[in-house]
This record gives sequence, C-alpha cells and structure tokens, in this order.
Amino acid sequence: MTDRTESWRSRPVLARSQDFRFVHMALTVTDIKQIASRSGGMVLDARKYSPTDLKEIASSAKGKGSRIYLNNIEKLTTTDLKEIASRGDGAVVFDLT
Repeated sequence: MTDRTESWRSRPVLARSQDFRFVHMALTVTDIKQIASRSGGMVLDARKYSPTDLKEIASSAKGKGSRIYLNNIEKLTTTDLKEIASRGDGAVVFDLT
C-alpha cells in the first residue's frame, strides 16, 4: 500500500503566483466583455484593441463594479478617450504616465 503523504510530497510544486505576472492570455473581445460584465477588473494594453472594442468593453463594465485600466493609450484620440470614459461611467482608468 502506498503512503498517501509521500505521494503528495513527491508532486511537483507549483510556482508562486508572482512568477506568472507576465503571462499573457489570449482572450477574445467577447471574453473580455463577459468578464467585465461580471465585475471582473483588468489591465488592458489599448494598442491591442480598436477604439470600438474598447468602447464596448467599457460599456460592459459600466455599473458592474468592474475597473478597467488602459495602458498605452497614445494612439487613441481625445474623442475616443472621452467616449470610452463616458461609456464606462467611472469604470475606466487611463494610464497617462
């Protein structure tokens, strides 16, 4: 009979969560909108999404307690930023650094 404690100890140890901080997941815009609509917060690279996609994501986050942080917003126009902010109604934070 195998000692269960020994088999548990011999299993590989998973890396700590901080080791995964740079893992990028391949999520569709639909996935992101669904996560935002379920109160999920996230940090997004604005270069990877169209202004229309960002507006839709912001709309999904509105009133759900979600927080969307947008980095790398240099290519978005001021009009785009205003529209994203308006659609998110306080759910979107722009990284202006």
